Amino acid sequence: MIAASSIAQTTDPYEEFKRKREQEMKVFEQDYKRGLDSLRDAQNRDFALLLEGKWSEREVEKAPPVLEKPKPDIPPAVEDEKPAEVPAEPLALPDADDDSNEDEAPSEEPEQEQEQQPDAPQQEQQNELSHEGSYQMRLEKAAGGLSLAPSIFFGNATWIPATEAWPVCERPLGAAAIATYWKKCSEKSIEGYLSYLAAQRELLQLSDWGMLKMVQQWSKQWMNDANDATLFSWFLLVQLGYDVRLMYTGNGASLAYPFEGMFYGRSYIEMNGVNYYLLDNNSERSLYTYDGSHAGAKRVFTLHQNGRTVFPENISNHSFEFVFNGKKHLVEVPYNRYRSDYYASIPQTELSFYFDDRGANDFEAGCNTRLRSMIDVLPTQREKIRFLYAMVCAGIPYATDQEQFGYEKFCIPEEALHYSHADCEDRTFLLNYLIRTFVGAPTIGLNYPGHVAMAVMLDDVRSTDARFNYKNQTWVFCDPTYIGADVGMMPGVYESQTPEVFE
Repeated sequence: MIAASSIAQTTDPYEEFKRKREQEMKVFEQDYKRGLDSLRDAQNRDFALLLEGKWSEREVEKAPPVLEKPKPDIPPAVEDEKPAEVPAEPLALPDADDDSNEDEAPSEEPEQEQEQQPDAPQQEQQNELSHEGSYQMRLEKAAGGLSLAPSIFFGNATWIPATEAWPVCERPLGAAAIATYWKKCSEKSIEGYLSYLAAQRELLQLSDWGMLKMVQQWSKQWMNDANDATLFSWFLLVQLGYDVRLMYTGNGASLAYPFEGMFYGRSYIEMNGVNYYLLDNNSERSLYTYDGSHAGAKRVFTLHQNGRTVFPENISNHSFEFVFNGKKHLVEVPYNRYRSDYYASIPQTELSFYFDDRGANDFEAGCNTRLRSMIDVLPTQREKIRFLYAMVCAGIPYATDQEQFGYEKFCIPEEALHYSHADCEDRTFLLNYLIRTFVGAPTIGLNYPGHVAMAVMLDDVRSTDARFNYKNQTWVFCDPTYIGADVGMMPGVYESQTPEVFE
């Protein structure tokens, strides 16, 4: 009787329910996956028929430069200005969405600030690549048995699936050959490839731009021919749901990518109200492409969330030497060289993208380490902003992008620290980031012909400040390219101009 009773008690109703529930969920997941595979197969077949149909010649346009007037080779300086009369009333700025101090003698030697780390926020994302074994195993599991080969992605020692047996496109390149290529690709098992990319997206916290760069690198690493690399990227990105458009001429295949916002100075085609950008700066005047699109590829690329992408630690410092309230300061601000290289791969886009950049967590932590203690001891909001203003204005030598790079280039704040010089917009982006991070004061960007500056909302507005009315608020002019100036001072050349506002 005791033995029988003991056996009866080993059957736990909850454990039995849990086991059955897990089996039901497994069956549900398998059915759901088979449904997705079936839907993808049907969409790929329909798209192959579309590719066999009409291809049209499309004219290529070129986006204008964001700054229509060249920037000055030499920035304005206070000693070059005549004393300006500040208007009694601030200049009224149109809404962005509307159509219609005594000097003190500085000390002789700069004072090196001591590093303190009391309030540095912890980095949310841990670099998975510091545990190579577990990282590689997770990719191998996601890839479902595909063999992986080592690769480097902006400093990350990662792995990419081998694709030796992947189809290649017949020559000469044309609509019929491309349709045949698509059919051959659709017949291959691609679940491992898509799972691998999903795992990379999660492990490296990749944005849309990061996914695009990952696929491009994968294609170039495994495909010997440039056209085959382009076609492979096209197939993968469409399977990921991106509305990427393949185009060709007698010179070969090109890809055009739909993006939110504008890429200035880049070639594009417009179809159905969407701009598709040729990021390789394609110089063709017209290209052939198909009408319509893949039913499962509706996604448009964005440039959001780049600051979350994971990179190994590769820290350098940018030194800022400047005078504030008669005292020399030397501050070294750390930045990640790998992330700077990644940021540099982004084409020039709208001013608001750079102005609104929130930065990576570890970049903010590094800035906190070097700057927080110095800023927090300053007594007022205005003094804190004046300190940051002096740091950026004097701490980065001025040079135009043409002088430094040979072309117009905008830099995300952390990226700007990677270069020896900076022009007006990059100084503005950096100062804006520092003010928002360490002071929390509202700011707006100001776009003049050939110049970019900013304005800040102060709780201490003075009668001598150059100021604006915008959205029923008073904003004080703040130009970190006005050499020798201070917050609230405006070069005379801009007094009669009304800038375009961006946020």
